Amino acid sequence: IYTALGYLSVSVFMFITGFGLMMRHMAFEGYFANYLRNRILPIYCLYVLLIAIYSLLKLVVGKGFTIVELLMSFGFGETIVPFGWYLQVCILFYLFFYISFKLVKQPVIGILINCILILTYCLIAYLMNMSSTWFECSLSIIVGMIMAMLNTKVSVFSKQKQVVFLVIAGLVFVITFVFSGYKGISTEIRLLFKVFSSVYFSITVYFISCFVSLKGR
Repeated sequence: IYTALGYLSVSVFMFITGFGLMMRHMAFEGYFANYLRNRILPIYCLYVLLIAIYSLLKLVVGKGFTIVELLMSFGFGETIVPFGWYLQVCILFYLFFYISFKLVKQPVIGILINCILILTYCLIAYLMNMSSTWFECSLSIIVGMIMAMLNTKVSVFSKQKQVVFLVIAGLVFVITFVFSGYKGISTEIRLLFKVFSSVYFSITVYFISCFVSLKGR
Protein backbone atom coordinates (compact mmCIF):
# COMPACT_ATOMS: atom_id res chain seq x y z
CA ILE A 1 0.00 0.00 0.00
CA TYR A 2 2.83 2.38 0.91
CA THR A 3 4.53 1.77 -2.46
CA ALA A 4 1.26 2.31 -4.35
CA LEU A 5 0.51 5.54 -2.50
CA GLY A 6 4.04 6.70 -3.22
CA TYR A 7 4.05 6.33 -6.99
CA LEU A 8 0.44 7.46 -7.38
CA SER A 9 1.19 10.61 -5.37
CA VAL A 10 4.25 11.30 -7.54
CA SER A 11 2.08 10.79 -10.61
CA VAL A 12 -0.37 13.45 -9.44
CA PHE A 13 2.49 15.86 -8.69
CA MET A 14 3.89 15.24 -12.19
CA PHE A 15 0.46 15.85 -13.71
CA ILE A 16 0.09 19.11 -11.78
CA THR A 17 3.58 20.16 -12.89
CA GLY A 18 2.79 19.60 -16.57
CA PHE A 19 -0.62 21.21 -16.21
CA GLY A 20 0.78 24.27 -14.43
CA LEU A 21 3.66 24.75 -16.87
CA MET A 22 1.35 24.56 -19.87
CA MET A 23 -1.29 26.86 -18.38
CA ARG A 24 1.32 29.52 -17.59
CA HIS A 25 2.93 29.18 -21.01
CA MET A 26 -0.44 29.72 -22.71
CA ALA A 27 -1.35 32.62 -20.44
CA PHE A 28 1.87 34.66 -20.61
CA GLU A 29 3.64 35.56 -23.85
CA GLY A 30 6.97 36.26 -22.19
CA TYR A 31 6.85 33.23 -19.92
CA PHE A 32 10.33 32.04 -20.92
CA ALA A 33 12.03 35.42 -20.43
CA ASN A 34 13.26 34.52 -16.93
CA TYR A 35 12.29 30.85 -16.96
CA LEU A 36 15.70 29.38 -16.10
CA ARG A 37 16.23 31.85 -13.27
CA ASN A 38 12.71 31.70 -11.84
CA ARG A 39 11.78 28.04 -12.35
CA ILE A 40 14.95 25.94 -12.41
CA LEU A 41 17.54 27.87 -10.38
CA PRO A 42 15.48 27.99 -7.13
CA ILE A 43 14.88 24.24 -7.22
CA TYR A 44 18.54 23.50 -7.90
CA CYS A 45 19.69 25.87 -5.14
CA LEU A 46 17.31 24.14 -2.70
CA TYR A 47 18.63 20.77 -3.84
CA VAL A 48 22.27 21.85 -3.35
CA LEU A 49 21.36 23.03 0.15
CA LEU A 50 19.83 19.62 0.89
CA ILE A 51 22.99 17.91 -0.40
CA ALA A 52 25.07 20.00 2.02
CA ILE A 53 22.73 19.25 4.95
CA TYR A 54 22.56 15.50 4.34
CA SER A 55 26.29 15.26 3.68
CA LEU A 56 26.93 16.82 7.08
CA LEU A 57 24.33 14.61 8.78
CA LYS A 58 25.79 11.45 7.25
CA LEU A 59 29.27 12.42 8.43
CA VAL A 60 27.99 13.17 11.94
CA VAL A 61 26.16 9.84 12.34
CA GLY A 62 28.96 7.89 10.69
CA LYS A 63 27.15 6.92 7.50
CA GLY A 64 29.73 7.35 4.80
CA PHE A 65 29.35 8.09 1.11
CA THR A 66 31.78 8.03 -1.76
CA ILE A 67 33.09 11.02 -3.70
CA VAL A 68 31.38 9.60 -6.80
CA GLU A 69 28.02 9.51 -4.99
CA LEU A 70 28.50 13.08 -3.83
CA LEU A 71 29.49 14.34 -7.28
CA MET A 72 26.61 12.50 -8.97
CA SER A 73 24.24 14.10 -6.48
CA PHE A 74 25.00 17.44 -8.13
CA GLY A 75 24.18 15.93 -11.51
CA PHE A 76 21.73 13.17 -12.31
CA GLY A 77 21.18 9.47 -11.69
CA GLU A 78 22.20 9.14 -8.06
CA THR A 79 21.77 11.19 -4.91
CA ILE A 80 22.63 11.10 -1.22
CA VAL A 81 19.47 13.10 -0.48
CA PRO A 82 16.44 10.94 0.45
CA PHE A 83 13.92 11.24 -2.39
CA GLY A 84 16.34 13.63 -4.09
CA TRP A 85 15.69 11.78 -7.34
CA TYR A 86 12.36 13.63 -7.55
CA LEU A 87 14.08 17.02 -7.59
CA GLN A 88 16.58 15.79 -10.18
CA VAL A 89 13.76 14.55 -12.43
CA CYS A 90 11.75 17.77 -11.98
CA ILE A 91 14.76 19.87 -13.02
CA LEU A 92 15.29 17.65 -16.08
CA PHE A 93 11.63 17.90 -17.11
CA TYR A 94 11.63 21.68 -16.62
CA LEU A 95 14.59 21.79 -19.01
CA PHE A 96 12.74 19.57 -21.50
CA PHE A 97 9.77 21.94 -21.38
CA TYR A 98 12.02 24.95 -21.93
CA ILE A 99 13.80 23.33 -24.88
CA SER A 100 10.56 22.13 -26.48
CA PHE A 101 8.73 25.43 -26.42
CA LYS A 102 11.76 27.55 -27.27
CA LEU A 103 12.11 25.55 -30.48
CA VAL A 104 8.49 25.91 -31.59
CA LYS A 105 5.52 28.17 -30.87
CA GLN A 106 2.71 25.71 -31.62
CA PRO A 107 1.54 24.02 -28.38
CA VAL A 108 0.77 20.67 -30.03
CA ILE A 109 4.22 20.38 -31.61
CA GLY A 110 5.83 21.56 -28.38
CA ILE A 111 4.07 18.82 -26.44
CA LEU A 112 5.08 16.29 -29.11
CA ILE A 113 8.76 17.28 -28.77
CA ASN A 114 8.40 17.10 -25.00
CA CYS A 115 6.91 13.65 -25.31
CA ILE A 116 9.80 12.46 -27.48
CA LEU A 117 12.35 13.82 -25.00
CA ILE A 118 10.63 12.22 -22.00
CA LEU A 119 10.12 8.87 -23.74
CA THR A 120 13.79 8.89 -24.75
CA TYR A 121 14.74 9.56 -21.14
CA CYS A 122 12.50 6.70 -19.95
CA LEU A 123 14.05 4.30 -22.47
CA ILE A 124 17.60 5.27 -21.49
CA ALA A 125 16.78 4.98 -17.77
CA TYR A 126 15.26 1.54 -18.36
CA LEU A 127 18.19 0.30 -20.46
CA MET A 128 20.61 1.55 -17.78
CA ASN A 129 18.73 -0.58 -15.21
CA MET A 130 17.79 2.43 -13.13
CA SER A 131 15.04 1.89 -10.60
CA SER A 132 11.60 2.31 -12.19
CA THR A 133 10.99 5.01 -9.57
CA TRP A 134 13.01 7.35 -11.80
CA PHE A 135 10.66 7.09 -14.78
CA GLU A 136 7.42 5.19 -14.06
CA CYS A 137 5.37 8.40 -13.53
CA SER A 138 6.98 10.46 -16.29
CA LEU A 139 4.09 10.25 -18.76
CA SER A 140 1.81 12.02 -16.30
CA ILE A 141 3.58 15.31 -16.96
CA ILE A 142 2.73 14.97 -20.67
CA VAL A 143 -0.89 14.15 -19.85
CA GLY A 144 -0.96 17.21 -17.61
CA MET A 145 0.12 19.41 -20.53
CA ILE A 146 -2.51 17.87 -22.81
CA MET A 147 -5.28 18.36 -20.25
CA ALA A 148 -4.18 21.98 -19.78
CA MET A 149 -4.73 22.51 -23.52
CA LEU A 150 -8.16 20.89 -23.29
CA ASN A 151 -9.09 22.45 -19.96
CA THR A 152 -11.30 25.19 -21.41
CA LYS A 153 -13.38 22.62 -23.31
CA VAL A 154 -13.55 20.20 -20.41
CA SER A 155 -14.57 22.92 -17.96
CA VAL A 156 -17.83 23.54 -19.84
CA PHE A 157 -18.81 19.88 -19.98
CA SER A 158 -22.16 19.03 -18.47
CA LYS A 159 -22.37 17.18 -15.16
CA GLN A 160 -23.27 13.98 -17.02
CA LYS A 161 -20.17 14.15 -19.23
CA GLN A 162 -17.98 14.84 -16.21
CA VAL A 163 -19.32 11.70 -14.54
CA VAL A 164 -18.89 9.56 -17.68
CA PHE A 165 -15.24 10.56 -18.14
CA LEU A 166 -14.61 10.14 -14.42
CA VAL A 167 -16.05 6.62 -14.42
CA ILE A 168 -14.12 5.58 -17.54
CA ALA A 169 -10.82 6.93 -16.22
CA GLY A 170 -11.46 5.36 -12.82
CA LEU A 171 -12.25 1.94 -14.30
CA VAL A 172 -9.14 1.95 -16.50
CA PHE A 173 -7.08 2.96 -13.48
CA VAL A 174 -8.45 0.10 -11.35
CA ILE A 175 -7.84 -2.48 -14.11
CA THR A 176 -4.28 -1.33 -14.85
CA PHE A 177 -3.51 -1.00 -11.13
CA VAL A 178 -4.64 -4.57 -10.42
CA PHE A 179 -2.57 -5.98 -13.29
CA SER A 180 0.46 -3.93 -12.23
CA GLY A 181 0.68 -6.18 -9.17
CA TYR A 182 -0.30 -9.45 -10.83
CA LYS A 183 2.56 -11.93 -10.47
CA GLY A 184 1.35 -14.13 -13.34
CA ILE A 185 2.77 -11.79 -15.98
CA SER A 186 6.32 -10.66 -16.72
CA THR A 187 8.02 -7.85 -14.85
CA GLU A 188 8.15 -5.72 -18.00
CA ILE A 189 4.38 -6.03 -18.61
CA ARG A 190 3.66 -5.28 -14.95
CA LEU A 191 5.80 -2.15 -15.30
CA LEU A 192 3.76 -1.04 -18.34
CA PHE A 193 0.54 -1.53 -16.37
CA LYS A 194 2.07 0.47 -13.53
CA VAL A 195 2.92 3.31 -15.91
CA PHE A 196 -0.60 3.37 -17.33
CA SER A 197 -2.18 3.11 -13.88
CA SER A 198 -0.22 6.20 -12.82
CA VAL A 199 -1.46 8.09 -15.88
CA TYR A 200 -5.11 7.12 -15.43
CA PHE A 201 -4.99 7.81 -11.71
CA SER A 202 -3.93 11.38 -12.53
CA ILE A 203 -6.72 11.70 -15.10
CA THR A 204 -9.21 10.36 -12.55
CA VAL A 205 -8.08 12.93 -9.99
CA TYR A 206 -8.38 15.65 -12.66
CA PHE A 207 -11.98 14.73 -13.47
CA ILE A 208 -12.84 14.50 -9.78
CA SER A 209 -11.56 18.07 -9.40
CA CYS A 210 -13.59 19.17 -12.45
CA PHE A 211 -16.70 17.49 -11.07
CA VAL A 212 -16.21 19.16 -7.69
CA SER A 213 -15.74 22.54 -9.40
CA LEU A 214 -18.86 22.01 -11.47
CA LYS A 215 -20.84 21.02 -8.40
CA GLY A 216 -19.74 24.16 -6.63
CA ARG A 217 -21.09 26.48 -9.32
